[in-house]
Amino acid sequence: MIAFIKILAYERPLRKEASFSFYRNLGLQKVDPPTLHPGGLVITTAAVIYSTNRRAQECISFANSVARVPTATLREVPFDLQKLCNNDTWQSEGSIAVRRGFLAAFVHDKLPVKRKTIFRETKYLLSLAADLSKTSDVTIVSHSFRMKILEAFVDTRGDLERSPARLGSYLREDQKTFAFGTGFRVESSILEKCLD
Repeated sequence: MIAFIKILAYERPLRKEASFSFYRNLGLQKVDPPTLHPGGLVITTAAVIYSTNRRAQECISFANSVARVPTATLREVPFDLQKLCNNDTWQSEGSIAVRRGFLAAFVHDKLPVKRKTIFRETKYLLSLAADLSKTSDVTIVSHSFRMKILEAFVDTRGDLERSPARLGSYLREDQKTFAFGTGFRVESSILEKCLD
């Protein structure tokens, strides 16, 4: 079994007026705030693959026996908030506007990183997880948009690569992605079908 889990909450601005600039820098990976819950995500599987972002690494509690695999390919998918929505839309709609803008940018291949690169990283991660899961259960710790892409890729058995608009069935503007510390699980045999 492979568990995909979103990181725990991290430091963010208290005032919404200051948040547009913060989230723009966060999306562009210019800032990497600390977690609010150091060691709060307890990993009990034999192996964990996790984002190298500070807020991801700090929230994980590793047992001594856990095999640790940090990878930059689990960092959040870069995005420029200013290209997804303007400040006025952000102030009135918040995350709804961000999800809508991210989906459009993904479908039209307008994110700071090309979709081809995102899918190469996705297949690498799933292949790594499939290999590790042959001998034990695995936990993957990542971020909202990256996890939605992984979920959609797995659920569509890789068809997301041919039909990127299918992400809209998983990343809905009117629904939060995953709550902090939650995610989804898949059998390792399903990953292998995605990679055929």
